[in-house]
Amino acid sequence: KSVNGRILGQAVIELGGGRKQAEDKLDFAVGLDQFIRIGKNVEQGDPLLRIHSSNDLDMERAKNLLSEAFQFSENPVESNSLIMESITHEL
Repeated sequence: KSVNGRILGQAVIELGGGRKQAEDKLDFAVGLDQFIRIGKNVEQGDPLLRIHSSNDLDMERAKNLLSEAFQFSENPVESNSLIMESITHEL
């Protein structure tokens, strides 16, 4: 039904892909990808995204956060278009 982008961002920070403090180093090998589209039918156990992590502790913290990021609906949900508007300009 929906995904909380703030929680996704917090999960990336927990993985080391963002800074909690200005002096924190970034781990460019971590992150999230292969998100399931809103409106797609899912069954229990289906993957909702893929997590890239450098260690198990960060992975567990991110998984705990991500478990709160997704809202589900028993009823079909209309997905939004990825393209909101096209702008053309003649040269």
